[in-house]
Amino acid sequence: MPASRRLRASASAPSPRAIAAAWAWPGAILHDPPVLLLDEPTDGLDPNQKRAVRALIARMAPTKAILISTHTLTEVPAMCTRAIVVDRGLVVADGTPAELAKKSEDGTLEGAFMRLTDQAEANAR
Repeated sequence: MPASRRLRASASAPSPRAIAAAWAWPGAILHDPPVLLLDEPTDGLDPNQKRAVRALIARMAPTKAILISTHTLTEVPAMCTRAIVVDRGLVVADGTPAELAKKSEDGTLEGAFMRLTDQAEANAR
């Protein structure tokens, strides 16, 4: 097998987390719940799997409340219309991903997260 085909085959092999997530999704949505709580729904997935999960979330969003917990801030604008930053159990920011990004000097969610959580840490002292 040529090296390019081997690389492609190994790159598309699902991780154990992806396999577990694939089994969990049907059970979570089978009974059509009005609310879904998703913890790191795209963690460990390859780009095609991430796209599929994002599309599924987008299809369900008009009829459900979907709460997503993630530390991967690049995923937030791809999956969320509203973002809440929680630091030590307190809500320190709430808005659209674009609104939150404006709270940073560099215009990124990561910058906003660091600024907001540093600020909350300073206020806790």
